[in-house]
This record gives sequence, structure tokens and C-alpha cells, in this order.
Amino acid sequence: ATKASIVGVTDTRTATGAILSVMNAYGEETLNAGQAATKLFTIVQKGRTTFPELAASIGDVVPLAANLGVSLDELGGALAVSTRVSGNTAKSVTQLTAAFTNILKPTESAKKTIKLLNSELGTSLEFSAQALKEKGLQQFLGEIFEASRQFKNQEQILSNLFGSVRAVRGVLSLTGENFKETKEAIKAVNEQTETLNEGFNIISSTLSAKFDKAIETSSGFITRFASLAEPALTSIVDKFTMIATAANVAFDVAMADKGKSASESLV
Repeated sequence: ATKASIVGVTDTRTATGAILSVMNAYGEETLNAGQAATKLFTIVQKGRTTFPELAASIGDVVPLAANLGVSLDELGGALAVSTRVSGNTAKSVTQLTAAFTNILKPTESAKKTIKLLNSELGTSLEFSAQALKEKGLQQFLGEIFEASRQFKNQEQILSNLFGSVRAVRGVLSLTGENFKETKEAIKAVNEQTETLNEGFNIISSTLSAKFDKAIETSSGFITRFASLAEPALTSIVDKFTMIATAANVAFDVAMADKGKSASESLV
């Protein structure tokens, strides 16, 4: 959590919350804290989001995704690409949550629409949680998208299936022209094992370099300040030296006079 907070430039509590949300949804037997943190940071790295933004929203979608059998790799890849499209992490999470909700509990409109598609195209598509678990997120959405693409009213068909404009936007952000990007992002989240350590090392070295630069700049400023102030400081020091010298002389004279007076009184 500490490394994740540094790499994601957030506080430890926020990083821990995100990691625990993922681990609670998928189970500690599936992935440990280090693996969860690495995958979360890979989402940030591949998407258009930040660790604090992701941490604030991922808890809304990850339990539903896990329940539907959508792996963290698939969810992470989807979020990475979706945030690139929407530019807003919370919006992307809301869109995917809406899509997952309607897959988990298809409406009557969705059931009628999938039957119509199969009848018209001679396919045997299923719009259900079971189909999503068996095929995986990308294949499931890809098949639905390609089937609906055969009709002029594609967006209406998708709206009938997924139930809302938000959900449809989420689906469209991952399919069509973005289908290949989604596949690559899912693969990246799945295969990445060193992202967190790499990020930590990069930021550590960057912070160290900045600190060294700050010291160097400060030293330069002090040197320049001393150079500019030297005449004034020299004058002050010279005057102080003169005053101190005069004071010492006066003191010596006073002490000598006192000694002389004492000698004369004894005589």
C-alpha cells in the first residue's frame, strides 16, 4: 500500500482502500495485495486516470464484475480504455456498472431483442451472466456489437439490450474501433508484474533528483546572495572591527590610568 500510494501519488489510506476493495471482491486466494496494487497501477498507466480517482470509484464496480466472472484483468483493461474515451474515471465506472447490471438481470426488452437478432442473423447469441462468464468480457461484448452492427438502428438495439444510454456508451467505448485497444489493455494488466516497482523506482529517483536540484539551486542562490551582499557586509564588518578596536583601546587606556592612580596614592 505504501509503494502504491507513492507511485500513485496518493495517501496510504486511499491506496489501501482500493487494494482491499479488489481483494475483497476477488478473494485473497486469487490475488495478494502486491498483485492487486500492481494491476491497479497498470490501469492508471494504460488509461487516462489517476490512482486517487481510480481508488475513489473502483469499489462501485468491482464487486459486480467479480460476481459476473469478469476478471480483474478484463475489468482493468476495460477501465483503462474507457477512461481514455470518456476522460472521466467516475463516468467510466458508472457506464460499466450500468452495462454489467443489465447483463446480470436482462430486461424483457433485452430478451426480445436478442431473440430477434438470432432470428434475423441465424445466430445463437445469449445475453446473460452465464454467457459472459463462459466467453469472457471482450468476446461477449464483441459478438453483441458485431451482431447489432448489421442493422441501421444499432444504437437502439444496444439500448434495448443494455437498458440505458450510459451503458451503451460504455459498451461502444470498448468495441468497434477500440476493440483492439481493449484487447491490448487487458493483456497488459494480465502480464504486468513489475509496474509497481518500476513506478516506485522512477518516482523515487525523480524525487531524489528534484531534491538534489533544490539543494543545488539553494546553494547557488546563497552563493549569489553572498556575492551581492559582500560589499555591504564587508563595510558592516569593517565598522564593527573599528568600533571593537576603539573599545579595546579605550578599555586598555582606562585600565592603565586606573593602575597609575593607584600607584600614585600609595606614594
